[in-house]
Amino acid sequence: AQGEQADVVVNSGGRLSTPITVSLSPAAPALFTLSQDGSGPAAALHADYSAISSANPATAGDEILLYATGLGALGSPIADGAASPDGIVTAGVVTVTIGGVNAVVDYAGSAPGYAGLYQINVRVPSGATSGATSGLTPGDAVVVVSASGISGTALATVSIR
Repeated sequence: AQGEQADVVVNSGGRLSTPITVSLSPAAPALFTLSQDGSGPAAALHADYSAISSANPATAGDEILLYATGLGALGSPIADGAASPDGIVTAGVVTVTIGGVNAVVDYAGSAPGYAGLYQINVRVPSGATSGATSGLTPGDAVVVVSASGISGTALATVSIR
């Protein structure tokens, strides 16, 4: 639960670290990006699984696939480290904005066949702003994912036209 804390101790070869207190949260959403640091172009796909890029942008109404971490508990638990046999929706509500506009989330849950990976299927909203605002590459729009009321960073982008 948010606001709670836990002590973490690492056991390495029988040697215990000093406890470190960490804050707990039901979610800590973040998108996977091509740079692998959570910023810049999202690792996003069109519905036909082709990569979204400046040469192959998404358009309003398109369903796109985003990949994330930290969306919180699933509606049905999966064993730690086990691949999800089917898509299992998140227990909490997941929302997405693209270019500052709320997008329709058709699915948010486990990515089938992967362990610990979330997939979000979302429709690009009309009116999403893109361009050189805020130092972005023209055609790129900021994508923000929120899970259980907790927003991720506004560092990932997706190419739209």
